[in-house]
Amino acid sequence: MPHAYSNSNTWFVNSGPPIMMLALFLTAFPPVFGYSSLITMSGYVYGFGLGLFIAYTSALLGSIACFYLCRRWFKVQVRALMAKKQSMKSVVKAVEKRGFKLLVLIRLAPYPFNVMNALLSATHIPLSTFALATALSLTKLALHVYIGSTLPSLAPITAPPEGETTNPDGSLPPTIPVNSNTHGRNLKIVFMVISIIIGLAVSAYVWTVAKREIA
Repeated sequence: MPHAYSNSNTWFVNSGPPIMMLALFLTAFPPVFGYSSLITMSGYVYGFGLGLFIAYTSALLGSIACFYLCRRWFKVQVRALMAKKQSMKSVVKAVEKRGFKLLVLIRLAPYPFNVMNALLSATHIPLSTFALATALSLTKLALHVYIGSTLPSLAPITAPPEGETTNPDGSLPPTIPVNSNTHGRNLKIVFMVISIIIGLAVSAYVWTVAKREIA
């Protein structure tokens, strides 16, 4: 279920899903940042079902648009970016030789999402292959969105002191914090640990393959 909000929360909450989708779409383009935070926020704002739809659709369309535009009109900028990131250049070149399976692994690995959208456009990989690999890899967003949907409200959750409901004059008494549900926080910690382990393993494998192909 989506969470309740105060007027001081995120500026796009009351504007609806299109604003969130646009924000996520734009983070697929370097150097725009905030991708991971918005993925989690989509679950927090809209709940798991709608949040996942928003996050998955926006990330997929944004990555395809970035890939297409970079390949068609921003080749000079991509080459300049490639020159600054020699390690990723090696990975990208390995993808050209190994193909689809390695591409999916790279999309699963914790490389910068928007940077890889741009760098992969410099390969000979067809747009359709890139889109399919990205679509498969983005299923990992489900857990990020779920974590967001389980987080407690960003606003302090308060309740009146035990045994007291109102002051003698009818006003509400001073509020005290209520213990927040730690389920989302604990799940996030576990997920972060697992992600780090898997990410390091995948990154090590991809880097080994890249070095072997270059050699």
